[in-house]
Amino acid sequence: MIKRGQRTSPVFSSANDTVSNRSDSIASDIERSLAAHFDRQAVQPRSENIYDQISSIINGTKSKYSSVDEAVMDMQERSGFSAHQKMSNNYFQQKKEAQAQNSVKDEQSAKGPQIFEIKPNIKDTFDNYITDTRGNVSVPAVFDRVRNIHKNEVDDSLWNDDVLTEYVSNKCDEAKKSNPNTDEVQSQNLGKMTNFNDSDIDISNSDALHALSPVKASLEPASLLSVLAAFDKDEAPKDVKISSLTWLDKEDRKQLKDWGTAEEVEGNPPKWVADPAKWKRAKKVVKKYWKNYEEPYAITAHVYENMGGKVKKKKAT
Repeated sequence: MIKRGQRTSPVFSSANDTVSNRSDSIASDIERSLAAHFDRQAVQPRSENIYDQISSIINGTKSKYSSVDEAVMDMQERSGFSAHQKMSNNYFQQKKEAQAQNSVKDEQSAKGPQIFEIKPNIKDTFDNYITDTRGNVSVPAVFDRVRNIHKNEVDDSLWNDDVLTEYVSNKCDEAKKSNPNTDEVQSQNLGKMTNFNDSDIDISNSDALHALSPVKASLEPASLLSVLAAFDKDEAPKDVKISSLTWLDKEDRKQLKDWGTAEEVEGNPPKWVADPAKWKRAKKVVKKYWKNYEEPYAITAHVYENMGGKVKKKKAT
């Protein structure tokens, strides 16, 4: 038994030290292991990005897209938006190129054919040939003619110019308008009558009862029937003088006298005629023998009266 105040034996002291050292060593190892584990957890990135995490939460499955941009691009492809966008870009690009080409063509048209700048006398040849042919020669034939005249004077490529072709075509059109073809003018006048008047119209076109001749006869005055009968037998009635038309006043008789033998005069029918249709009919009847009368308007007035034609009443002055 070791008494108080006595020193312990060296053997027991060494054993205690060994146990203490081992405990410290184990604690240090555990501490280092935990520290290393926490360090690894702290620096190791997560395997899923935020999009994958959201997709997994909503759908319960992992997204097939690696990023939001990839998902948007896939949606654009499937909806046709990408194809539409591509077509729109191509359209606007083509439109831009076409506008640029048209601008170049407009500038070239404003300047005129390039061949005229190099050889101005070629323009004179074109103009003279088109004028002489009055534009009745086709554009290719015009080119062949002028090209033969100025053969080997300019490069062949200058003849294949759209601006030159347009110039020649316009010149031919202008020449045609200035010098219309005679046959075309005549065809435009087909059917026109140069010496036509209302008296040449068939009476059946203006008389509804013309086809009912037997019935019509009972409706006509006896005096008219005698006049028509004479004309139907090619027997011209006895000549009538204007002076004998006493049922007309002096002024109206003078008007008929002044007209003489002219078939068409201004103011025909006269103002005193109350029924112009009957006057035209009377003139139609007399026309066959017009040249046989010294005063044809006298017999016309006589026939008009026998047809039942009336005289307008003049207003009192």
